[in-house]
Amino acid sequence: MTDTAYRLTIDPSLSVFEPEILYAFDFLDESYGLVRSVEAGRAVFYGPHRETAPDGALFVPAAMFPEGLRFDMEGIWPDETGLQRLENSQGPAPLLPAKGSGDGLGYDAPGLIFHQLSRVEERGSTDTDSYDRFPFGGTLAARQNRYGDPLADQAAADLARAITGDPAPLPSGDYAVLPTHDVDKLRGYNHVHEPLRYAAGDVLKRGTPRRALQRLYQAYFAGLPWSSLDEMMSLSERYGLQSHFYFIGPSHLAQDSSYGFTMPDLVRKTASKIRARGHVVGYHPGHKTCRDAEAWNQQKAALEAQVDGPLTVGRQHRLEYDFEVTPDIWDTAGMELDCTPAFPDATGFRTGTCRPHRAFSLRRRKALTLRLLSTPVQDFAYFSQGKYRDLTQDEALDEASRAIDTCKRYRGTLCVLQHLGQVTEPARGFYRRFLARCFDDRKAAA
Repeated sequence: MTDTAYRLTIDPSLSVFEPEILYAFDFLDESYGLVRSVEAGRAVFYGPHRETAPDGALFVPAAMFPEGLRFDMEGIWPDETGLQRLENSQGPAPLLPAKGSGDGLGYDAPGLIFHQLSRVEERGSTDTDSYDRFPFGGTLAARQNRYGDPLADQAAADLARAITGDPAPLPSGDYAVLPTHDVDKLRGYNHVHEPLRYAAGDVLKRGTPRRALQRLYQAYFAGLPWSSLDEMMSLSERYGLQSHFYFIGPSHLAQDSSYGFTMPDLVRKTASKIRARGHVVGYHPGHKTCRDAEAWNQQKAALEAQVDGPLTVGRQHRLEYDFEVTPDIWDTAGMELDCTPAFPDATGFRTGTCRPHRAFSLRRRKALTLRLLSTPVQDFAYFSQGKYRDLTQDEALDEASRAIDTCKRYRGTLCVLQHLGQVTEPARGFYRRFLARCFDDRKAAA
């Protein structure tokens, strides 16, 4: 039987970073069922210099601490100059392992875990996209062509191998699939004449008459929300899954849907039907709420009144997120699971892991109760009609399959986003095939 206990010693020069270091080791312990104990026989030393390690201790090289980080009264920050050196392997140890698994501990595995889970590299960045979001291309993983690899999971696996001596340590937990559905619209429109105006633009301005027909069909003839709602719940039930449906609270902003004001009775009826079939109603905070706790809480309270119950799970609208602020807003409000972390540009794991994990407050320098879960597979990321990418079903399934295999390997939770009201091809057919691939259901995939 594998010995799961170990004694951790941190070099005294790194004591000022103890909250961040222990956060990384907590993730390791949870991922592999390891236990830190001062009485354990196996010793692990984390520090910048091997010669300072106690005799017989496993030496884990430190580089991120203190080279890549700095702190002040407002919390922990990235040190851009230091991070660049580490990325180029010019520090006391590389920040990244060599490509492939089982690379040993020739790099700073705990530092990489913290870097990925906390998203500290995003703090203070002014290089944002048109939605004021941290760009995919700005990540360490993207620059190194490693976004498809869950770097925190790989680092935890390397640490577990070194600590336990087991060449193939088994991650804790079980592989799972979480279908999530953002409710950006209920009836296919917010105002009854809106689709006509957009369809005219499709034909006259954008030269896409086929898109105009799809828009009109989805708005007026697809039987929304009931047809899409029943289909999504039935698909989940086929595989024994529990779908999450994330509703936008009442908002007057043009970037949000207005159904909270124009269709409150329909919101209540839809939520009631979701719960009656054993699925989950969640929260989809609106535009600009990721930095505005007051607006975030006002929308949540109004939505909870409409759906007659508390909301503890969700995703930010349009993936708007600020890791300096947003996790604290969610945690303070008592939220349990936040599935926002994602990039629409590529399939991968924004927080470096396919496992739900505790968020970290960069301002308060402490682990939060809130758990984050990356969403690697998103319908609009594959089929965006010119906005992001436009893949075929086969291309999208091939790319998504890599995320499926990763989640199976690390026993993670595969979170997928398929919007309510997605009734046109190729997105609709892809989702059916994707769920079948998740469970190797060859008959359904045919």
